[in-house]
Amino acid sequence: MSDYPFEWKGSGPLVDALKRPLELISLMLDKHGKVETVTFWADHANGVRVHSYMHDVAERVEVGVLSFELASQTTEGEYLIRFDQILTPYLVSKLIILESGKVLESGLVLRFVDGQEFLVVPSDFPCCLTVKTKGIDLPKTLPNTEYSLDRYDAFDMS
Repeated sequence: MSDYPFEWKGSGPLVDALKRPLELISLMLDKHGKVETVTFWADHANGVRVHSYMHDVAERVEVGVLSFELASQTTEGEYLIRFDQILTPYLVSKLIILESGKVLESGLVLRFVDGQEFLVVPSDFPCCLTVKTKGIDLPKTLPNTEYSLDRYDAFDMS
């Protein structure tokens, strides 16, 4: 059990919302190009928005944990990543980090049948996200991860 689990502000299991077929993904970038939110869109009116919030786990140690909520429309200025075809995640994994004796749910990986992958973790800048992909083009190089990816343990959410 996690000391700091994902926060889900929706109905039903989070994994069910994340396993829906996706038409597009949107990124809200701040004026410096840092990712503030990522939204996974099943269609133009049904999305799951992700952001990071910080937890103090020890003196001078803050760790980002992902928070999820339902979204009903894109926000002006979001960068849209449209897919050539609808992508359905076959595997949804949460990434766990151990820090200062605490277990935190800090990342998410969506894997698709054709080898594409979408990873979201907190960035090295508070309350922002890092997005890494395989087979999906992003607008530019995005910030570094809060922790090295080899520090995370992945667990299937299904």
